[in-house]
Amino acid sequence: MQDQPGFFSNYERAWSSENGQGQSSDRSAGIPSSSGDDPEISSEEEVVRLLNCTDNYSVLGLSRYQNIDVSFLKREYKKKAMLVHPDKNIGNDKAAEAFKKLQNAYEVLFDSLKRRAYDDELRREELLSAFRRFRNASQFS
Repeated sequence: MQDQPGFFSNYERAWSSENGQGQSSDRSAGIPSSSGDDPEISSEEEVVRLLNCTDNYSVLGLSRYQNIDVSFLKREYKKKAMLVHPDKNIGNDKAAEAFKKLQNAYEVLFDSLKRRAYDDELRREELLSAFRRFRNASQFS
């Protein structure tokens, strides 16, 4: 591969963009990410954040209502996986649990059928929750 001109310069350009030396295409200026090589968040903080997430979208740092590109989904998964991988967090038992949660979220959101079923389940839960709030409010009236 070294015989190919420009191979390493393209790699270095991509690396510098991903590591904050250039502006990454998936981030706007001034908005910190919760993943990847960003110095703003530690592995321990990301593990805690993942364990406190309530749905698969928040695990990957995505909005439930945005249209998610597969390449963007893969990129976010890889960034977070590198940050919370159990081999990188030796001695942190919660890292393995967070990594499994991250893997599950990726598998569900990557597969369109699983994602559709998951979205339907989230909608059902929201409707039940709204119904329960309404019922509880009407009982006190």
